[in-house]
Amino acid sequence: MTFGCSNTLKAFRNGLLIISTVFFFSFNLTAQDASSVDKELWTKGRDLFRANCASCHHPVNKGTGPAMVGVVERWEEEADYNGISGKEWLYRWVRNNQEVLATGHTYANNLYIEWNRSVMNLFPALSDADIDAIFYYTENHTFSPSGTKTAATDVASGEPQSTFPLETFLWVLVGAMLVIVLILVRVSKVLENIAKEKSGEAIEPSVPIWKNKKLATLIVLVGVIF
Repeated sequence: MTFGCSNTLKAFRNGLLIISTVFFFSFNLTAQDASSVDKELWTKGRDLFRANCASCHHPVNKGTGPAMVGVVERWEEEADYNGISGKEWLYRWVRNNQEVLATGHTYANNLYIEWNRSVMNLFPALSDADIDAIFYYTENHTFSPSGTKTAATDVASGEPQSTFPLETFLWVLVGAMLVIVLILVRVSKVLENIAKEKSGEAIEPSVPIWKNKKLATLIVLVGVIF
């Protein structure tokens, strides 16, 4: 019975180690993705978005107008018209949507009808580069330079929404799992010693966790990978 409990604990411990490793690498992949964000372009887009778009739009939620994430892709796929690309029409739409509607542009007019013929503000001063920066920001709205908040912007106030960072959650979860693993290692060792004592086998002297060579090796390995 004791051996059965010990084996179960070993299996559970190994499972937690695997899960912890998966979360560790998931966190690193998230960090790598964040490091690929162009901070200068992101910041420019954020400032332009707050100044021109936040009163009506949100990156992922519907407001007075549609959510911004995926807009560029939708125009590129569906809005080619009269030999002009959907991306070029999108630039024109942002600067003066009324002129685009007047051309009879099918996608633009369907969009206008879908949103109850709401009249979008005109932004003639925005360059193509400015518009690209805005959409770059909205496509990367979860990126946060400080790492303490997501960058999604509230429709009404234009202020960042304070949310619990995914990275922090992953670290807390991994830390909790590692603590559980250490506890299970200790419990498993105690059960093994009890089993050995009952069978008359020699019991290995207990080694403190901080002197455990296997644990030290694991910590060094994790540190090197990180």
